[in-house]
Amino acid sequence: MKRSVLFLLPFEKLTGMGHLTPEAEIAATLKAQGYRTVLWSDSDVAGLSPNFKKDFENNFDEKLTPACLIGNVGDKERFPAAESVKDLEKIEDLAAVIVDDFRRVRDPQRIETLKALADLAHRRGAKATIVGSSKNLEFELFDHVVNFQMLIDESLYSKETMAKIIGGLGYVPIRVRAPLPLPEALPQNAFGVMLGATGPLNDTQPVLEGMIGGGYNPVLIAKKSNKPEDLEKQEKWQETLAKFPQSAWLSGLSGGQMQTLRQGVKFMFIGPGSVTCAEQFYTRCPFVGVYSNPTLGNSIAALDKMGLPTLRAQNHDELMAAWEKNDNAVTAKFGKDDIQKAVKRLEALGYIQNRLPDAPPFNQVDEHGAERLVKELGL
Repeated sequence: MKRSVLFLLPFEKLTGMGHLTPEAEIAATLKAQGYRTVLWSDSDVAGLSPNFKKDFENNFDEKLTPACLIGNVGDKERFPAAESVKDLEKIEDLAAVIVDDFRRVRDPQRIETLKALADLAHRRGAKATIVGSSKNLEFELFDHVVNFQMLIDESLYSKETMAKIIGGLGYVPIRVRAPLPLPEALPQNAFGVMLGATGPLNDTQPVLEGMIGGGYNPVLIAKKSNKPEDLEKQEKWQETLAKFPQSAWLSGLSGGQMQTLRQGVKFMFIGPGSVTCAEQFYTRCPFVGVYSNPTLGNSIAALDKMGLPTLRAQNHDELMAAWEKNDNAVTAKFGKDDIQKAVKRLEALGYIQNRLPDAPPFNQVDEHGAERLVKELGL
């Protein structure tokens, strides 16, 4: 009988790939090694892009839905209730529980769910692992803490937590696929803009506007929506793209198409989550890290330390507060001079002409991160 690994992974349509990719790749690695992978989530895979949805579904042998949730009906950030954990007792030969607890669920009952999961794992002789880096997570409940951040701030964690941390670029599970053709040709002298799931989602527009007249042509990587509340924003994007000599708007790219894109553009503007940065490093694609939400602070500090350009909004404090409140009415204000200065920094480093160098930290990411991580977890 196959041993089972349970994943708690809440997600919704705007969840960043930096959360979904690691769990999907860890699950794929475990399946390849003979484990049975079980996804425990109330989330609907129908909201994922078709290309990723297929991979995601293939990586999990079974999906279980929690019987009870905490939080208000209609909230994006609901979480399984502790009483639902008893339904997981039916999972046979449990080897590990892996929790990606990224959602900002402030309900005090959340801790009870995590306690119940850790207790389930320990009673069954299984490993209990949490994937996360926020200082407010309940690390004391788990055997391992997986931290994909490029720069781990030890001041945030107790000595006990630091002893549990598995981290570093060599452990980042990235989605490596053979390059595939894009749905349309890239513009000449192309740069990419991929800021879609960092929410609030109003940071793409000022970045595009700031690049007008800069000698480069944009490729917008963002989901296309028919919802009325998204149409005005998308119309502005279209109007701005039309101001460049050439432009493209690509949506729903597969892993192989993202490989081709990163290899084809001169550089990108990204929300620099740890996994996204790792994928840029792997393809040696230069980038500007855009400080678009509070969870990116550690990555921004790491990029600053590396000398890579970063971009902070002129209304930074207001933008960060809006993200915490899930307020999409606030637009990031990036100065055109700041945007152009960031690009000039990439040019001065020689990265736009020569790509990121085959040297640390860029060459510390490879296709074996998930395998190393699984081994380190004792699986």
